[in-house]
Amino acid sequence: MARWRATPCALAATLLAGTAAADEFPVRFLSESWVDGYFRSPAEPLFGPPADRTPVLLNQRLWAGLDMALAPGLAIGFDGYLAATLPDTLRGVVTEPGDRSLRAHRADVTRLMLRVESADADLIVGRAPLEVGLGDLYRPTDRFEARNLANPVHPMRMGAWQATLQVPLGPTDTLTLSVLPFDDRGAQPGPGSRWRGAIGDADFYDFPGFAFLADPAIVALADLRFEDRFRTRFLQDWGWLAMVRGERSGGDFQIGAHIGPGAFPTLEVRGRAAPTLTGAPQITVTKVLPTAATLFAGGALALDSARLTLEGLFQHTPGNRDDDFLRLTAGVTLRLEDVADALGLRDVGLSGQYAREIVTRRMTSTALPFDASALQGVPSLLLPTLVNIALAQPASVRVSSESARANRDTLIGELRLVVDAWTTIRARGAYNFDDGDRALSVAMEHRLGDATTLEGAIFLIDGRVGSPFGRFDRNDGVFVGVRHRF
Repeated sequence: MARWRATPCALAATLLAGTAAADEFPVRFLSESWVDGYFRSPAEPLFGPPADRTPVLLNQRLWAGLDMALAPGLAIGFDGYLAATLPDTLRGVVTEPGDRSLRAHRADVTRLMLRVESADADLIVGRAPLEVGLGDLYRPTDRFEARNLANPVHPMRMGAWQATLQVPLGPTDTLTLSVLPFDDRGAQPGPGSRWRGAIGDADFYDFPGFAFLADPAIVALADLRFEDRFRTRFLQDWGWLAMVRGERSGGDFQIGAHIGPGAFPTLEVRGRAAPTLTGAPQITVTKVLPTAATLFAGGALALDSARLTLEGLFQHTPGNRDDDFLRLTAGVTLRLEDVADALGLRDVGLSGQYAREIVTRRMTSTALPFDASALQGVPSLLLPTLVNIALAQPASVRVSSESARANRDTLIGELRLVVDAWTTIRARGAYNFDDGDRALSVAMEHRLGDATTLEGAIFLIDGRVGSPFGRFDRNDGVFVGVRHRF
């Protein structure tokens, strides 16, 4: 059940990351080093420990990979890394499939697979890539691999633990059947990270319907606890994916279905009175991934100097455990050869993509038996007593994933300038129409040779607190780095 969700933190990663990722290099060893610098101190989170105010962060990764044929039609593959940061934000090493720490490790694997090939089908077992989707800038269907988003400026695809059967349906079409048994959620920004945002949560950018969570008086008086409820490793909690991909003259298509964990977490909030009227009432906020059924489809059409894409998914969650919704995207990528010739550049590319969500059925939410607005102005000494009386009978409430779903009404664009064989410049931005928040990054990559590449970027974020980008409003910054293959 490894997956990636288009949460606000993940959206930031797609926009702020550098121009290339480690797995784009067909090499066995790779060193990556970056220095991140931030212009301002981060916002203090509403929940959790204070944000780290360190203005400079050092990052180092050393990759190793191996592909080996054991026998005709039988091969193994491995990609892993050692990492270090200063200040140190990493914890331990990977220990088992379905790691539940939600922390970035000092050592981890992104690919560990056995591949069996035959004329009739291929079988993949282990941790391996599982990319889905056709969009150039954003793919709502590409959600099955875990990501390391501990630092969204330098994200990593972590693959998916899977057993996958790939069956040719002809010269250009393939049927893919995958079983995803582990609840592998990748890595999130750690406690105190500036990338947990103004709320202090890696998934949710706002808590609509929970006015008491935004009331400092209620937060101060309560024994407030946050937790993640992981799915079990029993059969009923596995993910099941079926997909057909193919090619036709001038284009590609995909169509598929998934049953298993939904794409986004929901919240369950439970309130319980303290043993005494004046004690701190206990409020526990739990993230849950309810079981959902998803249908998805997409197509891409290649023209002379353009590529058009259209894709979407529909997710249905039974039992009133989340909203039902459609997520759609349409995009175009243009090669502007005349502009490149006029500017004396090797190539100029322009991409635009619009993403839209349509809620077809809203989850019915309830409320805890007290209203925070009614408690405003009440002397602080009386607040615990009033809340404890209201919670004399334990109460619980569920809230949908709406505020964890980024790209709900969003325009994303990218301008790519290939100066020559050595230098590429990219400007990428996004604007959310519903909240008015925005992000922009400008990155440059320069190759010093076949083995060494320099890169750098500046990223700017703006918006109100409680919006997907606005939660990172004070995280404007720059980074410079070097990648070396050997």
